[in-house]
Amino acid sequence: MEYVSSVNVEKKRIAVWDNLKFILIFLVVFGHFMSPFTADSLDLERMYLFIYIFHMPAFIFVNGLFSKRAVREKDYKKVFEFIVLYLFIKVIIYTSAIFVGGSNDFEFSLISEKFIPWYALCLAEFYLITILLQDVDKKYLFLFSVFLACISGYDKDLGSFLSLSRTIVFYPFFYLGYCLDANKLYDTVNKMKYKLRAIAFFIVIGIMVYFFIEYFDDLIRFLNGCFPYDEIKIVGKCGALYRLIYYPIVFVSIFSLIAICPNKESIITLWGKRTLNVYALHYILRTFVDRLYNEGYSMSDVFGFGYWWIVPVSLFITIFFSLSFWVKPMNFILRPKWRK
Repeated sequence: MEYVSSVNVEKKRIAVWDNLKFILIFLVVFGHFMSPFTADSLDLERMYLFIYIFHMPAFIFVNGLFSKRAVREKDYKKVFEFIVLYLFIKVIIYTSAIFVGGSNDFEFSLISEKFIPWYALCLAEFYLITILLQDVDKKYLFLFSVFLACISGYDKDLGSFLSLSRTIVFYPFFYLGYCLDANKLYDTVNKMKYKLRAIAFFIVIGIMVYFFIEYFDDLIRFLNGCFPYDEIKIVGKCGALYRLIYYPIVFVSIFSLIAICPNKESIITLWGKRTLNVYALHYILRTFVDRLYNEGYSMSDVFGFGYWWIVPVSLFITIFFSLSFWVKPMNFILRPKWRK
Protein backbone atom coordinates (compact mmCIF):
# COMPACT_ATOMS: atom_id res chain seq x y z
CA MET A 1 0.00 0.00 0.00
CA GLU A 2 2.82 2.46 0.80
CA TYR A 3 4.42 1.86 -2.59
CA VAL A 4 1.16 2.46 -4.48
CA SER A 5 0.49 5.59 -2.45
CA SER A 6 3.92 7.05 -3.17
CA VAL A 7 3.52 6.37 -6.89
CA ASN A 8 0.15 8.11 -6.92
CA VAL A 9 1.56 11.11 -5.10
CA GLU A 10 4.45 11.28 -7.57
CA LYS A 11 2.01 11.23 -10.48
CA LYS A 12 0.09 14.08 -8.91
CA ARG A 13 3.27 16.06 -8.46
CA ILE A 14 4.28 15.49 -12.06
CA ALA A 15 0.80 16.56 -13.15
CA VAL A 16 1.09 19.76 -11.14
CA TRP A 17 4.23 20.89 -12.95
CA ASP A 18 2.96 20.01 -16.41
CA ASN A 19 -0.39 21.64 -15.68
CA LEU A 20 1.46 24.73 -14.51
CA LYS A 21 3.61 24.77 -17.65
CA PHE A 22 0.51 24.62 -19.85
CA ILE A 23 -1.09 27.51 -17.97
CA LEU A 24 2.11 29.54 -18.26
CA ILE A 25 2.62 28.89 -21.97
CA PHE A 26 -1.01 29.92 -22.56
CA LEU A 27 -0.29 33.16 -20.72
CA VAL A 28 2.81 33.66 -22.88
CA VAL A 29 0.76 33.28 -26.07
CA PHE A 30 -2.07 35.36 -24.63
CA GLY A 31 0.36 38.13 -23.68
CA HIS A 32 2.02 38.18 -27.10
CA PHE A 33 -1.31 38.38 -28.94
CA MET A 34 -2.59 40.97 -26.49
CA SER A 35 0.39 43.33 -26.62
CA PRO A 36 -0.44 45.21 -29.87
CA PHE A 37 -3.85 46.19 -28.47
CA THR A 38 -3.00 47.32 -24.92
CA ALA A 39 -2.83 50.94 -26.04
CA ASP A 40 -6.44 50.69 -27.24
CA SER A 41 -7.93 49.08 -24.15
CA LEU A 42 -7.34 49.87 -20.49
CA ASP A 43 -8.64 46.44 -19.48
CA LEU A 44 -6.11 44.74 -21.76
CA GLU A 45 -3.37 46.92 -20.32
CA ARG A 46 -4.37 45.82 -16.82
CA MET A 47 -4.37 42.12 -17.78
CA TYR A 48 -1.07 42.52 -19.60
CA LEU A 49 0.61 44.08 -16.55
CA PHE A 50 -0.89 41.51 -14.18
CA ILE A 51 0.39 38.59 -16.30
CA TYR A 52 3.85 40.06 -16.76
CA ILE A 53 4.42 40.33 -13.02
CA PHE A 54 4.89 36.57 -12.71
CA HIS A 55 4.50 34.50 -15.89
CA MET A 56 8.08 34.55 -17.25
CA PRO A 57 9.76 34.38 -13.81
CA ALA A 58 7.52 31.39 -13.02
CA PHE A 59 8.46 29.65 -16.28
CA ILE A 60 12.15 30.24 -15.58
CA PHE A 61 11.75 29.03 -11.99
CA VAL A 62 10.17 25.75 -13.17
CA ASN A 63 13.02 25.26 -15.63
CA GLY A 64 15.48 25.71 -12.78
CA LEU A 65 13.49 23.32 -10.62
CA PHE A 66 14.07 20.50 -13.11
CA SER A 67 17.60 21.42 -14.18
CA LYS A 68 19.37 19.52 -11.39
CA ARG A 69 20.24 16.37 -13.33
CA ALA A 70 21.61 18.26 -16.34
CA VAL A 71 23.66 20.51 -14.07
CA ARG A 72 24.93 17.65 -11.91
CA GLU A 73 25.96 15.62 -14.98
CA LYS A 74 27.41 18.71 -16.69
CA ASP A 75 25.17 18.09 -19.65
CA TYR A 76 26.38 20.75 -22.08
CA LYS A 77 24.03 19.29 -24.67
CA LYS A 78 21.27 21.24 -22.92
CA VAL A 79 23.14 24.47 -23.58
CA PHE A 80 23.54 23.54 -27.24
CA GLU A 81 19.85 22.60 -27.59
CA PHE A 82 18.71 25.97 -26.29
CA ILE A 83 21.13 27.77 -28.60
CA VAL A 84 19.66 25.82 -31.53
CA LEU A 85 16.17 26.74 -30.29
CA TYR A 86 17.22 30.39 -30.10
CA LEU A 87 18.52 30.41 -33.68
CA PHE A 88 15.53 28.43 -34.96
CA ILE A 89 13.04 30.92 -33.50
CA LYS A 90 14.99 33.88 -34.86
CA VAL A 91 14.97 32.40 -38.36
CA ILE A 92 11.27 31.46 -38.44
CA ILE A 93 10.17 34.81 -37.00
CA TYR A 94 12.29 36.75 -39.49
CA THR A 95 11.12 34.53 -42.35
CA SER A 96 7.46 34.85 -41.40
CA ALA A 97 7.87 38.62 -41.06
CA ILE A 98 9.29 38.80 -44.60
CA PHE A 99 6.46 36.61 -45.85
CA VAL A 100 3.78 38.96 -44.47
CA GLY A 101 5.74 42.06 -45.48
CA GLY A 102 6.80 43.21 -42.04
CA SER A 103 10.53 42.44 -42.00
CA ASN A 104 11.41 46.05 -41.16
CA ASP A 105 10.16 45.45 -37.64
CA PHE A 106 12.63 42.59 -37.06
CA GLU A 107 16.33 43.34 -37.27
CA PHE A 108 18.21 40.07 -37.60
CA SER A 109 21.20 39.80 -35.27
CA LEU A 110 22.90 36.67 -34.01
CA ILE A 111 24.22 38.29 -30.83
CA SER A 112 21.54 40.79 -29.89
CA GLU A 113 17.97 39.95 -28.98
CA LYS A 114 14.93 41.88 -27.70
CA PHE A 115 12.08 39.72 -29.02
CA ILE A 116 10.87 36.29 -27.88
CA PRO A 117 14.05 34.30 -28.71
CA TRP A 118 15.65 35.93 -25.65
CA TYR A 119 14.12 33.24 -23.44
CA ALA A 120 15.92 30.40 -25.24
CA LEU A 121 19.23 32.26 -25.20
CA CYS A 122 18.85 33.03 -21.50
CA LEU A 123 18.10 29.37 -20.71
CA ALA A 124 21.29 28.37 -22.50
CA GLU A 125 23.19 30.88 -20.39
CA PHE A 126 21.41 29.83 -17.19
CA TYR A 127 22.41 26.21 -17.68
CA LEU A 128 25.98 27.12 -18.60
CA ILE A 129 26.41 29.44 -15.60
CA THR A 130 24.91 26.93 -13.18
CA ILE A 131 27.00 24.05 -14.50
CA LEU A 132 30.20 26.10 -14.20
CA LEU A 133 29.36 27.44 -10.73
CA GLN A 134 27.66 24.41 -9.19
CA ASP A 135 30.40 24.02 -6.59
CA VAL A 136 29.91 27.53 -5.23
CA ASP A 137 27.97 27.79 -1.95
CA LYS A 138 24.30 28.00 -2.95
CA LYS A 139 23.25 30.68 -0.48
CA TYR A 140 26.20 32.85 -1.46
CA LEU A 141 25.57 32.48 -5.20
CA PHE A 142 21.84 33.18 -4.85
CA LEU A 143 22.44 36.35 -2.82
CA PHE A 144 25.17 37.43 -5.21
CA SER A 145 22.87 36.90 -8.20
CA VAL A 146 20.20 39.11 -6.59
CA PHE A 147 22.82 41.77 -5.79
CA LEU A 148 24.16 41.69 -9.35
CA ALA A 149 20.63 41.93 -10.76
CA CYS A 150 19.87 44.96 -8.59
CA ILE A 151 22.91 46.92 -9.72
CA SER A 152 22.90 45.76 -13.36
CA GLY A 153 20.13 48.22 -14.23
CA TYR A 154 22.57 51.10 -13.80
CA ASP A 155 24.66 49.79 -16.70
CA LYS A 156 23.34 51.29 -19.93
CA ASP A 157 25.53 49.05 -22.10
CA LEU A 158 24.08 45.65 -21.16
CA GLY A 159 20.81 45.90 -23.08
CA SER A 160 20.03 43.17 -25.56
CA PHE A 161 23.59 42.01 -26.29
CA LEU A 162 23.42 38.23 -25.74
CA SER A 163 20.32 39.12 -23.70
CA LEU A 164 22.74 39.77 -20.84
CA SER A 165 20.47 42.19 -19.01
CA ARG A 166 17.64 39.65 -18.90
CA THR A 167 20.04 36.84 -18.08
CA ILE A 168 21.22 38.73 -15.00
CA VAL A 169 17.76 39.95 -13.95
CA PHE A 170 16.00 36.57 -14.31
CA TYR A 171 18.82 34.26 -13.18
CA PRO A 172 17.79 34.40 -9.47
CA PHE A 173 14.49 32.74 -10.43
CA PHE A 174 16.25 29.94 -12.29
CA TYR A 175 18.82 29.46 -9.54
CA LEU A 176 16.26 29.38 -6.72
CA GLY A 177 14.39 26.72 -8.68
CA TYR A 178 17.65 24.79 -9.03
CA CYS A 179 18.25 25.03 -5.29
CA LEU A 180 14.79 23.85 -4.20
CA ASP A 181 13.41 20.32 -4.20
CA ALA A 182 10.24 20.05 -6.31
CA ASN A 183 8.57 17.46 -4.06
CA LYS A 184 9.30 19.31 -0.83
CA LEU A 185 8.17 22.58 -2.34
CA TYR A 186 4.87 21.06 -3.46
CA ASP A 187 4.35 19.40 -0.06
CA THR A 188 4.84 22.80 1.58
CA VAL A 189 2.43 24.84 -0.55
CA ASN A 190 -0.18 22.09 -1.10
CA LYS A 191 -2.09 22.98 2.04
CA MET A 192 -5.45 24.70 2.23
CA LYS A 193 -4.12 27.62 4.28
CA TYR A 194 -1.53 28.39 1.59
CA LYS A 195 -4.07 27.99 -1.19
CA LEU A 196 -6.34 30.53 0.50
CA ARG A 197 -3.43 32.90 1.05
CA ALA A 198 -2.42 32.48 -2.59
CA ILE A 199 -5.92 33.39 -3.79
CA ALA A 200 -5.94 36.41 -1.46
CA PHE A 201 -2.49 37.46 -2.72
CA PHE A 202 -3.56 37.43 -6.37
CA ILE A 203 -6.80 39.27 -5.51
CA VAL A 204 -4.78 42.02 -3.81
CA ILE A 205 -2.36 42.27 -6.75
CA GLY A 206 -5.29 42.30 -9.17
CA ILE A 207 -7.05 45.09 -7.25
CA MET A 208 -3.87 47.17 -7.16
CA VAL A 209 -3.31 46.75 -10.89
CA TYR A 210 -6.98 47.50 -11.66
CA PHE A 211 -7.36 50.68 -9.61
CA PHE A 212 -3.82 52.07 -9.75
CA ILE A 213 -2.85 51.29 -13.36
CA GLU A 214 -2.09 54.97 -14.04
CA TYR A 215 0.57 54.95 -11.31
CA PHE A 216 2.30 51.98 -12.88
CA ASP A 217 3.24 53.83 -16.05
CA ASP A 218 6.33 52.26 -17.61
CA LEU A 219 6.32 49.34 -15.14
CA ILE A 220 6.24 46.88 -18.05
CA ARG A 221 9.70 48.13 -19.06
CA PHE A 222 10.89 47.36 -15.53
CA LEU A 223 9.35 43.87 -15.59
CA ASN A 224 10.78 43.31 -19.07
CA GLY A 225 14.30 43.11 -17.62
CA CYS A 226 16.22 44.55 -20.56
CA PHE A 227 15.99 48.30 -19.96
CA PRO A 228 18.41 50.33 -17.81
CA TYR A 229 16.88 52.19 -14.89
CA ASP A 230 17.43 55.56 -16.57
CA GLU A 231 14.94 54.56 -19.27
CA ILE A 232 12.22 53.60 -16.77
CA LYS A 233 10.43 56.64 -15.39
CA ILE A 234 8.84 54.88 -12.44
CA VAL A 235 12.15 53.77 -10.88
CA GLY A 236 14.86 56.23 -11.95
CA LYS A 237 17.87 56.33 -9.65
CA CYS A 238 16.09 54.14 -7.08
CA GLY A 239 16.04 51.19 -9.48
CA ALA A 240 18.08 48.89 -7.25
CA LEU A 241 15.63 49.36 -4.38
CA TYR A 242 12.68 48.65 -6.67
CA ARG A 243 14.41 45.51 -7.96
CA LEU A 244 15.12 44.37 -4.40
CA ILE A 245 11.42 44.76 -3.54
CA TYR A 246 10.43 43.11 -6.84
CA TYR A 247 12.09 39.76 -6.09
CA PRO A 248 10.18 38.75 -2.91
CA ILE A 249 6.88 39.85 -4.48
CA VAL A 250 7.49 37.70 -7.55
CA PHE A 251 8.77 34.75 -5.51
CA VAL A 252 5.55 34.85 -3.48
CA SER A 253 3.52 35.02 -6.71
CA ILE A 254 5.33 31.94 -8.06
CA PHE A 255 4.72 29.93 -4.89
CA SER A 256 1.10 31.12 -4.85
CA LEU A 257 0.64 30.00 -8.45
CA ILE A 258 2.00 26.55 -7.59
CA ALA A 259 -0.32 26.36 -4.57
CA ILE A 260 -3.49 26.96 -6.59
CA CYS A 261 -2.46 25.03 -9.70
CA PRO A 262 -4.62 21.91 -10.24
CA ASN A 263 -2.81 18.66 -9.45
CA LYS A 264 -5.14 16.30 -11.30
CA GLU A 265 -4.00 14.62 -14.49
CA SER A 266 -5.94 15.74 -17.55
CA ILE A 267 -5.37 16.51 -21.20
CA ILE A 268 -3.55 19.73 -20.28
CA THR A 269 -1.00 17.61 -18.39
CA LEU A 270 0.00 16.02 -21.70
CA TRP A 271 0.00 19.37 -23.50
CA GLY A 272 2.13 20.81 -20.70
CA LYS A 273 4.96 18.47 -21.66
CA ARG A 274 5.24 20.21 -25.07
CA THR A 275 5.51 23.85 -24.13
CA LEU A 276 8.77 24.40 -26.03
CA ASN A 277 6.97 23.58 -29.28
CA VAL A 278 4.35 26.23 -28.53
CA TYR A 279 6.98 28.76 -27.55
CA ALA A 280 8.99 28.10 -30.70
CA LEU A 281 6.13 28.23 -33.21
CA HIS A 282 3.30 30.45 -31.95
CA TYR A 283 4.84 33.77 -33.01
CA ILE A 284 4.56 32.80 -36.67
CA LEU A 285 0.81 33.39 -36.40
CA ARG A 286 1.33 36.54 -34.36
CA THR A 287 3.13 38.15 -37.35
CA PHE A 288 -0.04 37.70 -39.42
CA VAL A 289 -2.08 39.45 -36.72
CA ASP A 290 0.46 42.28 -36.78
CA ARG A 291 0.04 42.60 -40.53
CA LEU A 292 -3.75 42.83 -40.24
CA TYR A 293 -3.47 45.37 -37.41
CA ASN A 294 -0.94 47.54 -39.25
CA GLU A 295 -3.14 47.62 -42.33
CA GLY A 296 -6.03 48.96 -40.30
CA TYR A 297 -8.15 45.84 -39.97
CA SER A 298 -10.22 45.66 -36.81
CA MET A 299 -9.58 42.38 -35.03
CA SER A 300 -13.01 42.75 -33.47
CA ASP A 301 -14.56 42.70 -36.94
CA VAL A 302 -12.44 39.74 -38.03
CA PHE A 303 -13.00 37.57 -34.95
CA GLY A 304 -15.87 39.21 -33.10
CA PHE A 305 -16.28 39.43 -29.27
CA GLY A 306 -14.54 42.82 -29.05
CA TYR A 307 -11.03 42.24 -27.75
CA TRP A 308 -12.09 38.99 -26.08
CA TRP A 309 -11.30 37.15 -29.31
CA ILE A 310 -7.70 37.08 -28.00
CA VAL A 311 -8.63 34.49 -25.33
CA PRO A 312 -10.05 31.71 -27.56
CA VAL A 313 -7.53 32.39 -30.34
CA SER A 314 -4.62 32.19 -27.87
CA LEU A 315 -6.03 29.01 -26.35
CA PHE A 316 -6.51 27.44 -29.77
CA ILE A 317 -2.94 28.28 -30.83
CA THR A 318 -1.55 26.94 -27.55
CA ILE A 319 -3.41 23.65 -27.96
CA PHE A 320 -2.66 23.41 -31.69
CA PHE A 321 1.11 23.62 -31.23
CA SER A 322 0.87 21.24 -28.24
CA LEU A 323 -0.40 18.42 -30.44
CA SER A 324 1.74 15.32 -31.00
CA PHE A 325 2.03 16.19 -34.70
CA TRP A 326 4.78 18.71 -33.88
CA VAL A 327 6.84 16.49 -31.57
CA LYS A 328 8.94 14.57 -34.12
CA PRO A 329 9.86 17.50 -36.39
CA MET A 330 10.72 19.71 -33.39
CA ASN A 331 12.77 16.95 -31.75
CA PHE A 332 14.64 16.44 -35.03
CA ILE A 333 15.52 20.15 -35.14
CA LEU A 334 16.19 20.81 -31.48
CA ARG A 335 17.45 17.47 -30.13
CA PRO A 336 20.03 15.97 -32.50
CA LYS A 337 21.43 12.53 -31.80
CA TRP A 338 24.86 12.54 -30.18
CA ARG A 339 27.59 10.00 -30.70
CA LYS A 340 28.42 8.14 -27.50
